[in-house]
Amino acid sequence: MQAITTKHMNSNQTEPNHTGWIHSNPAQAATRASGSRRLKSRGLLLLAVMLSAGAAAAEDAAAVARREEFLSWKFGLFIHFGMATYHERQWATGTEDPASFAPSQLDCNQWMVSAAAAGMKYAVLTVKHTSGWGLWDSQHTTHDLTAFVNYKGG
Repeated sequence: MQAITTKHMNSNQTEPNHTGWIHSNPAQAATRASGSRRLKSRGLLLLAVMLSAGAAAAEDAAAVARREEFLSWKFGLFIHFGMATYHERQWATGTEDPASFAPSQLDCNQWMVSAAAAGMKYAVLTVKHTSGWGLWDSQHTTHDLTAFVNYKGG
């Protein structure tokens, strides 16, 4: 766009700005600048989407095959078992006494037998949930299975 200039400027006229538009109203100038920023943001968003689509298209064949195999299983089990189970609520906070984790009749094999009998093809155990308690012995925290002193001695 080309800048508009005038030879004789009256007091109610303004100089051309960097966009090539003459604005006699500062609100119009702000609106145009805001629209320009939105357009740039949308352009960057579109670029990000295009790049991620390209990355997805470049996904290796082995990953695609694994995903397709998993999707073919269709029916499975997600197990969210942890500290909240022993506090009769959906979410644990991470501040619970680890001694309260005390499964006295835990039979994980029974879970799998039931899942298989129902026709499930897979099971996923969430080993760390929102409470932060890990169901494994971690070298990076004491907020883990070893703190559960009432379960197999911690």
